[in-house]
Amino acid sequence: MEFPKVITDFVAKEAECDHFFMPQFYPKAGDILSFQRGYKYNSNTGEDITGVNVGDFHPNWYVICGGYAQDPFWIDITEGDKGFPVYFGEHGAGRWKSMKVAPTLEEFEKCVQFMNYLVDLEETREVIEPLFNARFDRSNSFWELVWNEFPFEE
Repeated sequence: MEFPKVITDFVAKEAECDHFFMPQFYPKAGDILSFQRGYKYNSNTGEDITGVNVGDFHPNWYVICGGYAQDPFWIDITEGDKGFPVYFGEHGAGRWKSMKVAPTLEEFEKCVQFMNYLVDLEETREVIEPLFNARFDRSNSFWELVWNEFPFEE
């Protein structure tokens, strides 16, 4: 499968952030298909493990990066006309709960950059909170999750 340039360019940049829930792992050498192991197919048998029911990892989803615990960030390959919104899901529940992180892949990259800026500030909650709130919508379950795990200076 050939992926759109906007996706391969994003993956090639490997924009990491030193925060538990932000991207830290990317496909090696841009090999997006191999990076689907454990999400789209069983890594031991090669069996397709996608589905179309609520809680399934859908066939049109492709993981583009992962957080510290390998919780995936993905795009839906059919949403190119929307700029490839980015979604996130945590491991562990046996079912995927899709959380929309950013309306486009381009916006997601900006979010990662801004989170890097905030983490690098090494400041207190009082300094970081207004900056975080001005950029991120904490009513979004993902960004509230990120906020709750923010590495503040003490």
